[in-house]
Amino acid sequence: MVNLKIQPYSETAKFTFRLAKPADVPELARLRWEHAGPAMRGVRQIDPEFYESFKKFMLARLANEEWLVLVAEIKGCLIACVYLQKIARLPRPGRLKREFGSITALFVQREYRGKGLRGELLREISEMAQAEGLEYVVARATAENRSVFRLTGFRQIDPEMELCF
Repeated sequence: MVNLKIQPYSETAKFTFRLAKPADVPELARLRWEHAGPAMRGVRQIDPEFYESFKKFMLARLANEEWLVLVAEIKGCLIACVYLQKIARLPRPGRLKREFGSITALFVQREYRGKGLRGELLREISEMAQAEGLEYVVARATAENRSVFRLTGFRQIDPEMELCF
């Protein structure tokens, strides 16, 4: 089992933003594990099979720059992250390089929620997406975080269509 390293909440602690590095994979796995749902709450060790799968997946995406992963950290411990997958679109005359982004996950350590961190992460990743030349960014907001997406400039697009398997 992989042990979890949780940064205790501090009202005075200052966090910084930066892009994730391969060395962050254990902490990214921890944040993902913590947000897996009620079944994992209170489980202080990450399942090794999950960890290896997550590690392999994330290292590949970070290596080929297919994803941008923005993290917020305090004293070297990750407290939040947002994942933006870059998705290539078919080139067309006049626009040969076309990509858009999809926010696939947004995690904030429980103790740091309600402090505006989700909104700050979304603003930062949006600026990075623009700097990368992405045409637009999409996200599937939950009922819990829909308002923070709206406050950072996202709008509801209808009708959305989906095919689930």
